Amino acid sequence: MDPTNIPVMAPGANTPSPQALIAVERYDGCADAWLNILNGLAQLYNWSDEACLTIASLRMTGRAQTWLQARHHADWAEFQESFLERFGETKETAIARFEACFQYPGESPKAFADRYLQYMEKAGRAVDDTTVYSFIKRLQPDLSCQAQV
Repeated sequence: MDPTNIPVMAPGANTPSPQALIAVERYDGCADAWLNILNGLAQLYNWSDEACLTIASLRMTGRAQTWLQARHHADWAEFQESFLERFGETKETAIARFEACFQYPGESPKAFADRYLQYMEKAGRAVDDTTVYSFIKRLQPDLSCQAQV
C-alpha cells in the first residue's frame, strides 16, 4: 500500500484514520520487520504512543494477540521491548539463519549480498576473509564458479 495516499489522521482528531490502520500489515511472525514498519509509519505520521499500542493490538492475530491480551504495557517502548523478547529473533536463530543463507534461484547477486550482509550483522559476524569466501560459496553454482576463477 502506498502510504502517501493514505489519510493518516481522522478529521479533527489526533488518531490514525481507518485507512492508516490497514497500512500496517497484520503481524505475520517477523517481529523485527513488523515493528520497523509500524515505527516508520508512526514517525512519518506523528502517531502517539497510545495510537501505536492501539494499532498494534488491532493488527495482531493468533498467539501474538493472545499474548497481548494477557498483558498491560505502560507505554510503546515497554511494549516493543516485551514484544521483541517474546517474538523477536534470538542470537541462536540469527546464527542459524545466517548459516543457512544461500542465493535463491533468480535472485540478483546484489539482492543476495544485501540479504547476506543483513543476516551476517544480526548473527554478530564481521566481514573478513572467511565471510567473503562463504558468500562466494553460497552464490548460485554458475556464479560461484565464476567468482572463484
